[in-house]
Amino acid sequence: MADSERNVEVVRRYLRTFVTRVQSACKMYRLAGGRIVQFWGEQDLYGLLRGLEMVPDGPIEF
Repeated sequence: MADSERNVEVVRRYLRTFVTRVQSACKMYRLAGGRIVQFWGEQDLYGLLRGLEMVPDGPIEF
């Protein structure tokens, strides 16, 4: 298996651990030796709260 294919599989295994119906984010990974050694991410907190029905699903009126 090529390094790039192995890296893709490592990230896929990691993401399968955290899959939920409300998960939405932008994530980047740095891999070395077939392992994730650094992770950067930005969570969609508003989308998460909407999915948990903690804020309205429509526009918020002030």
